[in-house]
Amino acid sequence: MKKGQGLSITTIVVAAIALLVLVVLVAVFAGNATKVNTAVNSCASAGGVCLAPAEDGSAPDGHTRLFTAKCPETEPKEFCYAKLENAVFE
Repeated sequence: MKKGQGLSITTIVVAAIALLVLVVLVAVFAGNATKVNTAVNSCASAGGVCLAPAEDGSAPDGHTRLFTAKCPETEPKEFCYAKLENAVFE
């Protein structure tokens, strides 16, 4: 084979290693992104507390529901609530 024709074995090996490194980096960052998303959406990070709703399904006294924050799966089902501290909301 003449020099300069086609791809050399060295080029193929370097490209394969670069692709492997890229796949590993994507896997690492995707895993960390999931952890960050879970932490950001947690009830505690939103300043709330996980509580079971009242028997009629309403929020416990003095609390309002935080719909975007998540609580762990429990039985009975708990939701994230924030305590209202301003008399305007009572």
